Amino acid sequence: HSGGTDINDPSAGRLVKTWTCTWDGTWVVVSNADLVTPIQLFTRAAVTTVAIAFDNNMQPVVAYRDAVGCFVWYFDTVASAFIHKQITGADSVQCAVDDLRAFNGAQSDVIVGYTKAGALYWRQQRDRYDIEYNAGAATGTLTRCGMNQGNRFQFEVDPKILP
Repeated sequence: HSGGTDINDPSAGRLVKTWTCTWDGTWVVVSNADLVTPIQLFTRAAVTTVAIAFDNNMQPVVAYRDAVGCFVWYFDTVASAFIHKQITGADSVQCAVDDLRAFNGAQSDVIVGYTKAGALYWRQQRDRYDIEYNAGAATGTLTRCGMNQGNRFQFEVDPKILP
């Protein structure tokens, strides 16, 4: 996912570096080409999928699935801490910023998309990921989401990969 120069540093925008997020067997970590050592975000067991996005303050938002279920890990401004919020009943989960262009920064949001019970849903950061929006029927696994070449936010569900 595109991001700024460093975590918590949005000064140059969020289109500066390409960041990757992985699970190393214990930690969920982020890195970019300039980092010698990946940044450890949190520990979790048995992570099977992980996705990263960055909010307007270059705080990481991680959508992941583990043995317990699907979650979003983000900085909750009410709690003033990073929290893990479970998305009950979700089969697959991804996250991305809806618009990374600088002129739209104040209106942009981190979107968490997921499949559940044969439908596609999404939640947004401005709602603290509490409100579930139904995007319609979807059979398969959500494999990615983000802005497409037509500047529209798009979800990709692979019907060949069943939850």
